Amino acid sequence: MPCAEGMLSLKLTLWQDLLKGINSVFHGQVRVDVDEHWKTGPAKWFYLRSKANEESEGGEEGADIGEVTLRATYQIDHILRMQVYRPLLDLLFLSGDVQPLTASLVAVIESLPKVELGPVSRSLVELMAQSDRIRPVLSSLYVNSILKCQDENTLFRGQSLSGKMLFEILTTFGKMYLITTLKPVVDKIFKERKNCEVDPSRVVVGASLEKNRNNLLLYFQMLFERVTTSSPNCPHLIKQLLFDLRNVVGTHSARPGVQRLAVSSFVIMRFFAAAILNPKAFEIRKDQPDLRVSRTLLLLSKLLQRLSNCSVSEGPLSSKEVWLNGVFETVTSEQHKLVMATFLDNISLVGDRSEPEKCTVFKFGNLQQVDRSRVAWRKVLHYKKRYVQLTDTQLIWQKDVQCPPKGTIALSDIKSVTVDNKNIITIACDSMQMQFEAPGGVEANDWLNAIDRQRNRASHEIREEPGEHFFVDAERHVDKIHNLLYKYRDTMIEWRDQLQSDAELDEKTAPELLKASYVAENERQLHKESLIATLCSTIEVTDAIQLAHEEYEKENKGQIKMEEAPAECSQK
Repeated sequence: MPCAEGMLSLKLTLWQDLLKGINSVFHGQVRVDVDEHWKTGPAKWFYLRSKANEESEGGEEGADIGEVTLRATYQIDHILRMQVYRPLLDLLFLSGDVQPLTASLVAVIESLPKVELGPVSRSLVELMAQSDRIRPVLSSLYVNSILKCQDENTLFRGQSLSGKMLFEILTTFGKMYLITTLKPVVDKIFKERKNCEVDPSRVVVGASLEKNRNNLLLYFQMLFERVTTSSPNCPHLIKQLLFDLRNVVGTHSARPGVQRLAVSSFVIMRFFAAAILNPKAFEIRKDQPDLRVSRTLLLLSKLLQRLSNCSVSEGPLSSKEVWLNGVFETVTSEQHKLVMATFLDNISLVGDRSEPEKCTVFKFGNLQQVDRSRVAWRKVLHYKKRYVQLTDTQLIWQKDVQCPPKGTIALSDIKSVTVDNKNIITIACDSMQMQFEAPGGVEANDWLNAIDRQRNRASHEIREEPGEHFFVDAERHVDKIHNLLYKYRDTMIEWRDQLQSDAELDEKTAPELLKASYVAENERQLHKESLIATLCSTIEVTDAIQLAHEEYEKENKGQIKMEEAPAECSQK
């Protein structure tokens, strides 16, 4: 760029590309004058400056560019040993065995007023997903959702703990399954940017509506084939949970098609269709789509949902968007509906039959393998492109996705994982050391965190007794549930007292859990007795954990010293 008196300067601008669809953030810029001392002068640091500083040539060096007021809040979490949380963990794990299922602890958690089910479901999944308790607990929540549902056509469409938990499992254990299924089609759409607009009011002048329609149908056919042929790649755990879902729905509903409707509510509506609509949020792409691509993805998501609904519905479906009717008729042919129904069956009728053991892939991508053992004058040979996969038990690298592995490292053999300032990931074992270079610092730290997380999960499974499987930070997840229950301690005491008093419940103000109108009349007394026992046990266990927290704080009072700024602070 030109500068004063004919001089030149270099301008470097620093931006941060934030994830999850947030716009990039400007951090500052540096301007370096190119003069006679440009190459011979001493090295020095250049501080990032605002855009305004570039305009003010005569401004003071280091002048103020604004003020900011910070409100600092710190929180101290006391995470105790697992034996303190064990009684609460047992109550959670036994939720699938409580009779009736409507009186279990997870049913109580789901009924607490204004509770955020997302964090709770995440903690429950982390604690149970690798144990044999996840299936009965989820099945009990399925029953609750079905009993409370007044219209089978909207089954599992609302907010429920069972829906949140199953979605967490789909996005955690099915993440790589989702990416490998959809990414080829999504990448093609991003690259080609074909016009697929079929709304006559939106078609630009000069564009062909028929050509746009053909483009949309071509993309849909590719997407349809990728999804409906993907069931062999679906993780076995997900198939088992969907099989349980079908069984529970079939037990409580005699209407044909409702079982597939329940499966499609999760697999199509919340998983595939949602990922097509927002590929960045589901980590299929790192960049946001432009307006044309976004519109194409929206139309494809609608078509996939429409086909799924038609394949499980007994009658014709209405449409508010008349201009889509012609496309709907094409994509919902009898052949399409049969293939979709077959896919929903294949992904959910596995039952308890064994399948070939498949590892769950938690992360994959292209890295540069660094091999410094080669001669220094051929530095190009130090780096080789590798396709790297992180599974639940090992790290695998290969020349590309189609080639056999070049090498593997068992997670249990890894002693340390580090990242340096050149984005080199160093993985140290007793017998070897591997180095991979990531494209950037964010990607390098993502790999570091992912490997550490899986190592901790693997080490917990090895250390625990047979039949006990806990993920990393299991105590922290149980403590989160304890904090939630202790927050609603007074509510649970009030519920217990109302049930024990045998007084008539107010139909307008009493919670649905206590009225139990969705429970069969011959089971309501048993529901009441069992719910009282659950509430008593939960209050007792919660109080015991809180007492342990208070004793810990009392013992360590005065030992924790924190330097407090004049800002307003709060401590938990």
